[in-house]
Amino acid sequence: MSPNKRFALGVDLNYSVYGFDQSRQQYSFPDGTTADMDVNVTNSFLNGMFSARYNLMKGKMFTPYVGIKGGYSRFRTLLTINDPDDLDSCEPVEKDILLTDGSWIYSLGGGVSYDLSSLFKKTRPDFLFINLSAYYTQGGEINYMNTDAPSANHMGSTSRSHDLEATFINTQTQIIHKHHVGNVYTDALRMMDIRFSLTFRFPH
Repeated sequence: MSPNKRFALGVDLNYSVYGFDQSRQQYSFPDGTTADMDVNVTNSFLNGMFSARYNLMKGKMFTPYVGIKGGYSRFRTLLTINDPDDLDSCEPVEKDILLTDGSWIYSLGGGVSYDLSSLFKKTRPDFLFINLSAYYTQGGEINYMNTDAPSANHMGSTSRSHDLEATFINTQTQIIHKHHVGNVYTDALRMMDIRFSLTFRFPH
C-alpha cells in the first residue's frame, strides 16, 4: 500500500506452531512385548482474515496506521509416531490429526511503516517498506492441546477438558492399545500478534 493512499483492503493468512514435543517412549503391549517409539506432537493454528487499513498521515516517510481484520482461526494437534528401528511394525491407527477446532475471530491494532526507497538511488518511490505492527485478536471458545501446558497458578479462565489418547495396533499381533499423549484445554481465543516485516510493492 502506498502512503499516498489513505485506505486499503487486503487478505491476511498466517500459520504458526505454538507447541512441539518430541520424546521416545516405551510402550508395553498386553501380550508382554515392548517397543521404543519416537513420539512427535505438533500444535498449530491457521488464521485467514480479510483486513482493512487506514493511514493516519499521507505522503510521509513514516506512515502510522490503524487496522481491523476479521476471519476464521483453525487449531489442530498432529501426532506422528515413528519406530526408530522399524523392527516391530507398530503404526498408529490414527495417523495424523488428533484434535481440531476453530472459531470466528477479529483483530484491532495498528502500526507504523517506513519508506526505504529514499535510501536507494535510481529507484522509484514507495517500492520498499519496513513495517512494525501490533494487533490484538479475540474469538470464541475453542478446545486446544498445548504441549507446554500452563501451570495451575497461571491458567486463569483456562480449564482442562479431558485427556487425549492415541490408538495403536501392532501389525504382527493385531493387539490394539491406547496411550496418553496430552491434555485438552478449553478457553476463549485471545492472542497478541506483533510483527516486524519487509514489504515490497509491485509496480502498477
